[in-house]
Amino acid sequence: MTNRSRFVSALLIAAIAGFVPAFAASGTIDSGGSGGGTSVIDLTDLANVADDLAEIVETVTPATMMQVVVGSDRPMTADEQARIAALIQSLGGTVDKSAFESFNGYVATVPADKLADLAADTASTHIAPNRRVAPSSFDAALCTIGASSGVNTTSNLVQAVSSILPQPTPVPVTDYTGRGVTVAVIDSGIGTNQDLRDAAGVDRVVLRWSSQGGSASDEFGHGTHVAGIIGGNGSASSGPYAIHTFRGVAPDVKLVSLRVLGADGSGQVVDVLKAVDWVLDHHVDYGIRVVNMSLGSPVVETCSKDALCQAAEALNAAGIVVVVSAGNFGSLGFGSITSPGVAPDAITVGASKDLGTCSTGDDDIASYSSRGPTWPDHILKPDVVAPGNRIDSLRAAGSTLDTLFPVLRVPLRSYTKDPLLLFAQTNYFELSGTSMSAPIVTGVVAQMLEKDPSLTPATVKARLMASAQRMGKSPFTFGAGLVNLPGALAATQVAERAPSPHVYEDPSLVGVVWIEDIGQLWGDTAVWSDTAVWGDTAVWGDTAVWGDTAVWGDTAVWGDTAVWGDTAVWGDSVLVRGELPFRTHLTKVGRTVQATTAPPPTTLKAGPTTLSRR
Repeated sequence: MTNRSRFVSALLIAAIAGFVPAFAASGTIDSGGSGGGTSVIDLTDLANVADDLAEIVETVTPATMMQVVVGSDRPMTADEQARIAALIQSLGGTVDKSAFESFNGYVATVPADKLADLAADTASTHIAPNRRVAPSSFDAALCTIGASSGVNTTSNLVQAVSSILPQPTPVPVTDYTGRGVTVAVIDSGIGTNQDLRDAAGVDRVVLRWSSQGGSASDEFGHGTHVAGIIGGNGSASSGPYAIHTFRGVAPDVKLVSLRVLGADGSGQVVDVLKAVDWVLDHHVDYGIRVVNMSLGSPVVETCSKDALCQAAEALNAAGIVVVVSAGNFGSLGFGSITSPGVAPDAITVGASKDLGTCSTGDDDIASYSSRGPTWPDHILKPDVVAPGNRIDSLRAAGSTLDTLFPVLRVPLRSYTKDPLLLFAQTNYFELSGTSMSAPIVTGVVAQMLEKDPSLTPATVKARLMASAQRMGKSPFTFGAGLVNLPGALAATQVAERAPSPHVYEDPSLVGVVWIEDIGQLWGDTAVWSDTAVWGDTAVWGDTAVWGDTAVWGDTAVWGDTAVWGDTAVWGDSVLVRGELPFRTHLTKVGRTVQATTAPPPTTLKAGPTTLSRR
């Protein structure tokens, strides 16, 4: 069976299970010859049709209604929307979403045999299936990053935050708690919880919204856990009987919950786009300064065509800091960063493991943390790492995760000796993944913005990276290093822009790393030199990276060993006990994608030397 056949089979199985929405595609119809047979729609020769869409439509009948995301090179003006509406109607379809704030394009449902006609329209720069997204699933974390727990004995979360502090030192208490900062959490929703209320008992989740209609509560249990990492105040684990206190990084922050993932932990790209549009329309009204997205989708095209990547860039352009999980596909090797983590201006966060201690000397990368560079654009990611292994945070009682994995409930006896709580329900739950690492960084960002509300997304990102504690030898694994809360708060540098740089394979010098000179983009080459941000470039002579044809060839790592059988936007796969995948129903599939990386810029760096390309 070919890779394409395996991919199609997986999609059909997932569709029967209810995980795949109606997709779309169209082009040449092959009736199978004079002997009859199943009609096959061939879109493989259409350059503006995504490869996975072309693969999907080969298996459907011509009349099958397919939902597609159409990217355009022009804004969707009122006149353009009217023209497109008439076009889609003439094709026998419907326009499901006529325009987005964050993305030039629209969503439509059309018959499969009309997709070639849609592709021929001058506004159809790129047509892709409405892919699904999922979570990238905090615990011994606070002392790891250098924050204070406010209690005598550290919990896993406290240890993780302490490890982002320089060691050895006592865990300092910062003057900042995220007060006055609002964070939008695009996830599976945020449940009501004692730890998310202020001192007066008022819910700090100021709004709950859902792109899917119906309930805006957290039926999956992922978004509540993420919210606790960002801003839980430890109320349920405090008091005279407390043994451990599970407090988030910014316990006074306000939250906006934007639900895009359902009870099974998945959603669609369009759900995320709607949430991003909501933020762009309402961020001033609610004072939203940061968006956390602990979710991801497989990368099958360049950022310029990827709707999630474009949405992240639109948030950044609007002055909103975007923090995204890197993904939990480190086992696939280099080039496994998920979207929107591939966005150049987003802060993409990988997962370290702190081994349950506050010292950073024993920290290492979590085996599941996705590696860079991004595919196919070859952007240097992740940007930083933060603790993500076995993180204790808020439990969403009765949610899917809580029901399926009761073993992950944190026992009451581990954090309180209160006799009145002897038979009470625990308020906390353990999860692992880059989904847990991203909100740690989001909490740090909230403290930075409380200290200086004038900070731009570029300056926030640059300070986080420049102040990070160096760890490991490969920037494709560790980025700039472990996020450092005191260092980030103390930093004073200013950046004009802070895109993550492109990296390039030298065609003649094996093992030589070429990195785009981003010093001028960041504003001051003296401050933002490559060695200042990523450490000694001599460690980049890792031939393992350059020998990985999945990174430098035209086939993504999502090919033979991909796990996205339902083209999902999962909230980053949830990990049980740090290493075991929750999503056992995902199927290995095959997918081939053409790389469209632009040639290197004029100025590159190999090691410490700046060279001119001729």
